[in-house]
Amino acid sequence: MSVSVTVQAGFGSTWQTLDASVTWTDITDYVTQKDRIKFSRGASSARGKVDAGQISFSLLNSDRRFDPTHTTGPYYGDLVPGVPIRLVTQYSADTLTWAGDPLFWGVDPLTWTGGAGATLWRGTVASWPQRYDIGNTVGLVDVRGYDGFDKLARAKIPRSVLEAAVLDVGPRAFWPLRETSGNSMDDLGALKRVGVFATSMPDRARTIGTPDGNTFPAMLGDGNDRASITNSQAALNDGANQQLQAFACLMDLSAVQDLVAAQKLVILERGVGQGEANWATYGPPSQWGVEIVDPALQTARMFWASTTTGWGNYGYSASFSYATARFVAVRASYAAPSTNHYIDGDLANGTTSPSLIGYHPFGTTFFITKNRQYGWQGLISNIVWASLAVGTVDNIGDWSDAALAPLADETSDQRIDYILDQLHWPADLRDLDTGISVLGSATFNPGDNALAYLRQVDSTEYGRMFVAGDGKLTFKNRYAPFLEATATVSQFTFSDTVTTNGYAEFQLDLDDELLVNVARVTRRGGTEQRSTDTASVALYGEADVQLGDLLHTSDEVAKSQADWIVKSGSTPLPRVPSIRIPLHKYSTLDQIDVLGLEIGHRVTVDRTPQGVGSAISLDFLVSGVTMTIDPYEWWVEFYVEPVPQDTISLFLIGTSLLDSVTDVLAY
Repeated sequence: MSVSVTVQAGFGSTWQTLDASVTWTDITDYVTQKDRIKFSRGASSARGKVDAGQISFSLLNSDRRFDPTHTTGPYYGDLVPGVPIRLVTQYSADTLTWAGDPLFWGVDPLTWTGGAGATLWRGTVASWPQRYDIGNTVGLVDVRGYDGFDKLARAKIPRSVLEAAVLDVGPRAFWPLRETSGNSMDDLGALKRVGVFATSMPDRARTIGTPDGNTFPAMLGDGNDRASITNSQAALNDGANQQLQAFACLMDLSAVQDLVAAQKLVILERGVGQGEANWATYGPPSQWGVEIVDPALQTARMFWASTTTGWGNYGYSASFSYATARFVAVRASYAAPSTNHYIDGDLANGTTSPSLIGYHPFGTTFFITKNRQYGWQGLISNIVWASLAVGTVDNIGDWSDAALAPLADETSDQRIDYILDQLHWPADLRDLDTGISVLGSATFNPGDNALAYLRQVDSTEYGRMFVAGDGKLTFKNRYAPFLEATATVSQFTFSDTVTTNGYAEFQLDLDDELLVNVARVTRRGGTEQRSTDTASVALYGEADVQLGDLLHTSDEVAKSQADWIVKSGSTPLPRVPSIRIPLHKYSTLDQIDVLGLEIGHRVTVDRTPQGVGSAISLDFLVSGVTMTIDPYEWWVEFYVEPVPQDTISLFLIGTSLLDSVTDVLAY
């Protein structure tokens, strides 16, 4: 029996195609023999950063089948960037033996039926570059591909947590107000009611105290003269169920200067006015907004006003502090007896209950300073609900939670899942451990780099995130090296017997390359937490590591992580940069075992230097791998790191998950 590899392409699929839905085409026969297949994945040094894995090989293209411009080629239209590519081991049929003798079932020898084995590498093709010789007799395609980390490195998080929470409930209209230029304000809701920034403030807004002298956005005409909301409400109101209208605003006045009492900063108006010129004459409108109560104490309140009986007909919420960001909302029902104000999702009507905000047929107009002047942050929502019982405020509470503490109390894997969902990452290309860390609020914004944020999650967990050989984005929590069988029990032993399972290159060093005796850990919004092993510093000098902008819920948790890092790294450990092995010299069964090794697996290295003295036997964890394959040789290089030492003992309060008898609280 022998082991070989096949190169397969998923023509007609993309990186977002579910793995189970990809149809793989074997293109191995077109891989040129003189050029090698090379690939890498994982980290290229012990405890190093995991970068995008790569693969390269050349395809013979004499009949132009891999030419994207060849219209009659078998893959025309499918030779685009993003085509899935993979390298799969193949085992040919052979007779099974025991101690060199064939095994029989009855009178027939037992045979290995062969077939596909492990997937060594999976990713996507970056391009299909054409190359020709001078005589134009040979065409080649030098394929280069990358694993999923490349997609993450180039992906942007499409929306904030709050946007996802609001859109999840199907709003009639939703304007995040992120625009900093131009005159359009995008609606992310179903109706796509794109508004226009007004170039000046309407007279009515001036008369009720809105700050003057700035550019304000206002919902003007959108092609339907705002009548679409009216029509939808009329169609949905069946007489038995009440219409629920919710208006919401995330506000942050904590750093705003020069505010004065009675100043009204945000106004949402429902009325018959159809443009700036008519606002001062058309009515009766209804309004709600936020009014400053005492700038010295940083307090404000919500108000409601109606011109039905004059501008003095106000209803107020209880006062609230604006020293931190607040989520303010009003919930009103068509023909309902009252209107409710909410602060951070809690009812806040105050002593003067606001009257009903009436239904008006021409939609909503609101004002807010453009470019976040006066400190306003990010969102106003106009949500229209049907068949929702009066008094139901679950959606307002959800928006508040999403605005003020987005995704709080999620575990590391849940946060990773959330980001992957936003990117439409295939569900069957994920393999995530349950995270140990509970994370604080998410603070990413639309346009933030996806991989950078996921690395922050991984650093907070102090785990291991990589793309496995089968293409799955894999996340191991920080307990995996202590608990998983593949990490605690050696999966293969490399010896200095080259003819069996030996290695060609092995360098052993005991240095301070991986030494850490000072750790500085800082969470977002927190203070630096420092842990020091003074005895180690006295012996070896200070060797520090700094981790910042992490997602911990408290400084105490950050301190636990710093303690963990120092306890596990303050003693120099034997270090091996890499192990290079000639896989083509291995027995078939050993080849199968080696090709089954994955990042995070434990391996043993035995060495008797010059045959003198006792053998050295050390265990390591695989952190990365590269392979070079040609028709004659198959070289594998494993990058490894020291395993957790037996002298490091950790415990958890209230659980026996990591039993210990010493004094280090497991982070």
